Amino acid sequence: MKRSIAAIILTAVVAAVASGALLSAGETASPDLGPYRGLATWLDNWDWKTWQDPDNRQRADKTIAAMRQKGVRTLFLATSHHSQAADVVMPRAVSQTIEAAHRHGMEVVAWYQPSLVRPERDYRRALAAIRFETSGGERPDSFALDIEVRSVAPVSTRNARLLRLAERLRDAVGDDYALGAIVPSPRLLDLYPDSWPGFPYRSLAKAFDVFLPMAYWTFHATTLNDARAYARDSVSGIRELTGDRDIPVHAIGGTARQATGAGMRGFLAATRECGAVGISLYDFLTTSTSAWREIAARPKGAPHRARGCAWNRREPAELAAARIRRLEAQREQRLERRVRAEHAEQKERRNERKRRKLAVRQQQQRDDDKLKAD
Repeated sequence: MKRSIAAIILTAVVAAVASGALLSAGETASPDLGPYRGLATWLDNWDWKTWQDPDNRQRADKTIAAMRQKGVRTLFLATSHHSQAADVVMPRAVSQTIEAAHRHGMEVVAWYQPSLVRPERDYRRALAAIRFETSGGERPDSFALDIEVRSVAPVSTRNARLLRLAERLRDAVGDDYALGAIVPSPRLLDLYPDSWPGFPYRSLAKAFDVFLPMAYWTFHATTLNDARAYARDSVSGIRELTGDRDIPVHAIGGTARQATGAGMRGFLAATRECGAVGISLYDFLTTSTSAWREIAARPKGAPHRARGCAWNRREPAELAAARIRRLEAQREQRLERRVRAEHAEQKERRNERKRRKLAVRQQQQRDDDKLKAD
């Protein structure tokens, strides 16, 4: 009996060593960052066109198949939002979408946006996303926390609650689970330093494995060079501010509805030059055919970080001047649109007067013809 037990133990140890399951003393398993690599897309709780029929497996399959056809590897899927009532919004739809993604060979990152006003609720909802189980027993492949709401003041209290939430999530999932931090872009905080002063990038790096800066160049740039600079500073700034030059970065390229072709090319070039592990646009339903075309035309293969990918932090005076120029350009565009609209309105009024005169003449002609006939 003792010999049998010993043989069983020895067999288990050998199998563990052969599979790489045993770690040396003090070594921990590395989290799988696969869900954050390559091309991704997003769905949120307000994408009702996709979520209309949560029990319809064919509908979920059709949506996911369209993503996969575009080359998407990962779906970032919202499970709830701080303004909504449920810990997981429309759980049957979430279940169908996760299972459809897995059937099509895609991975799923669940995400939640906390307000930090009610820390316990935020923690509970984040755990609900992490531990969500579909009707078929499947789970999301990772979780990302969407850090952008500024409801809590002062900033010191906001930061303290955020870091406590991050710490609790890390403790709950363990070291071998990949956690993503969706964060404001360093370039944005350069432009608007009062929006979240002292954002705790370095402290968050202790809890999160990958950073997803909201590199929303679509709000601030239209040209190739401007979008390129915005994306470059968003990626390189994360590395500078976390103190980790090799930290994985997945760049979110802005709101797809406002994306221009030139801006897309600048964003794609910068993320490749800076070695971003993954890219995405927000969100799937608003990404145009032309944007997908630009994505499909991007160079293939693993990106290699260029020496020139350095954080070009701007001085406040320079940023202020750039912002003034941008506002002036926007005012000129609004004025031009207003003038065009007024001209179009005047032309329409002239055309309407012409139509009325013609109608009167035609009616008079009909009346004259009737009198002659009588």
